[in-house]
Amino acid sequence: MVQNGKVKIYLADIRPLFDETMQKKALAQLDEVRRQKALSCRQTKQRAASLTAGLLAEEAKRRNGFDGCPVCYTKNGQPYLFIQDGRRAFLSLSHSGDYAVCAFSDCPVGVDLQQRTKIRRSVLQKFYLQEQLEAWKKQFDKKEELFLSEAETERFLREWTVKESYVKLTGTGLSRDLRALMVDWNQNRVEEADRPGWGSRFCEYPVPEDYFLSACSCPEEV
Repeated sequence: MVQNGKVKIYLADIRPLFDETMQKKALAQLDEVRRQKALSCRQTKQRAASLTAGLLAEEAKRRNGFDGCPVCYTKNGQPYLFIQDGRRAFLSLSHSGDYAVCAFSDCPVGVDLQQRTKIRRSVLQKFYLQEQLEAWKKQFDKKEELFLSEAETERFLREWTVKESYVKLTGTGLSRDLRALMVDWNQNRVEEADRPGWGSRFCEYPVPEDYFLSACSCPEEV
């Protein structure tokens, strides 16, 4: 069992669950909420991703002493576990490309996984405040190409996973203005510019090439 906000990461390839027979076996192992979520996915890849994330959650439960404990959900849809002796644990799920991930902690946690992809430069306007955009231009010294360069894409997706994991931690989702979240790479912190004192530490994790993975947890140990 993890303690004091430490986060355990479980990562798996979703492609074995492209097989319909494997999908049926996986469905039988999930709780009703995860089962219905997977069944609502019409595309094979999306269903496989949802199933794999659910199986990772079940594996995390088994490995941390919560086997057989039902998954509960907050009003924002965040999964957590609770048993009679008062112990509590929290889960966060994500998937992208060919992989799914589950983060497990005894404190609220958010995780995000992203596969490298082409990013249109116009997206930066929705992601950064004006002063940050100016700093971006100075750092990368790029002309206004339609898509971000490789170096820019890596930086953007790293920051995206940090911010996305933070809004999953807080339960605000993408309704949160991501421009107001500031990533401090020196301190490994994400801060809310419009709410001083609010924030969390984050950690990046090793993943297959061309993927990016971050988690935020509260308290601030990841």
